Amino acid sequence: MSSLSPAAAADAVLRAFRERAPLVWRDRELPVDLILGAGGLDLDSIAIVELLIACQSAVGIPFPPALFDEGPLTLRRLIDHATQSAT
Repeated sequence: MSSLSPAAAADAVLRAFRERAPLVWRDRELPVDLILGAGGLDLDSIAIVELLIACQSAVGIPFPPALFDEGPLTLRRLIDHATQSAT
């Protein structure tokens, strides 16, 4: 369980994404339903794993690769995972 509030956990995920996003997305409003992999932002698997590790470090909870099993990975799914685990 994270020691962050849900809002702080969501902000941490967005910050982790912005730090790793292609330059074109760093200053734009982020559509949370944007698919991060193929068919969306087209981040490769290494970039996505690096993002999961950064989110884990920022929020203080695991972001398991099983998140891939539940459908296309989006910012909304990462934020939902972080906020559901926040206290």
